[in-house]
Amino acid sequence: MSFIFVSHASEDKRLRVRALVETLIAEGEHVWIDRPGAGDNNFGFDQAYIDAHGIDHLNSGQSWSQSIASALNHAGAVLGCFSQALAKEKSVWEQELYFAAVSNKLVACIIDDLPFDDLAQYKAGIADFAATQAPRIDCAALRAALDWRAHTGQPAEALPSALREEWEKVRNLIADANKRRTEPRSLSAADIRRCAARLARVPVGPILTLQHIPEQVIVAMARGLGTPERAAAALTQTQSILAAAFPEGYEPRQIYIEAHELPMIGAIPSHAFWTQVFGKAGLKGRRTVVALLITPIGQWALQRGEAQVEAERLAAALEMRNALT
Repeated sequence: MSFIFVSHASEDKRLRVRALVETLIAEGEHVWIDRPGAGDNNFGFDQAYIDAHGIDHLNSGQSWSQSIASALNHAGAVLGCFSQALAKEKSVWEQELYFAAVSNKLVACIIDDLPFDDLAQYKAGIADFAATQAPRIDCAALRAALDWRAHTGQPAEALPSALREEWEKVRNLIADANKRRTEPRSLSAADIRRCAARLARVPVGPILTLQHIPEQVIVAMARGLGTPERAAAALTQTQSILAAAFPEGYEPRQIYIEAHELPMIGAIPSHAFWTQVFGKAGLKGRRTVVALLITPIGQWALQRGEAQVEAERLAAALEMRNALT
């Protein structure tokens, strides 16, 4: 699994970083944090939450430095949480963030009132963070957003505007992480819940033709998911989220893209294959097309291919029954 390693100052753990971690998890991300719920200075998560979301953490069979090094090597991306407190923990940014920067895994944010100009103080070897793109995240607003969603049961799209703005910043961090991941991540239970809730808002009909699918979207999927393994994984993830939001009154053949409807994966060029996939999906209906676009593996390919804006515009339009007809 291509997880996000969260690097931060100990002082920020519960006060700021916990809300950010919970937001990442709510978006289906698999995270690595040092002490989620045991040991000194931990995040305060209970074991049921840790197990339910597959949170990775320090390995009791390794030394602290060995466990950190192993996690950094296996991480798909490293989220550096810059702050006033982090400036006091030089070992963190010299070891963790230097590695992330030179290995092209670093995604950064500022989680307190640290001035942007102060990023220049973080410098280790050839890594200079002065030019790092680091949005400022209001972790208190993220906590309010999490509490609002827990109280109302509503998706992030329904958040009040100020809270939605902070939530979208985290989604942008995930998009940046996807550009750095060399492999897509697997489908989580949180992904299924989130994607199914969105699909439930998408009407099945009317059908679409290929003229409705931006060429940039097909190109991004073809480039990112050009191997048989990735293409198969994308179709499997698509079917899994469709099953969780299966429309009443339909049969599986009317919703799912089935293997016998497509050429053998790898038998034709990737662009031709994905053109056929979207052609078949359009004939199934709007919900099937949107499912292809919002799976974790689909998002990974679209974001790496710089086609996320076009894909999201299409998905949003398909939620409206009379659009694109």
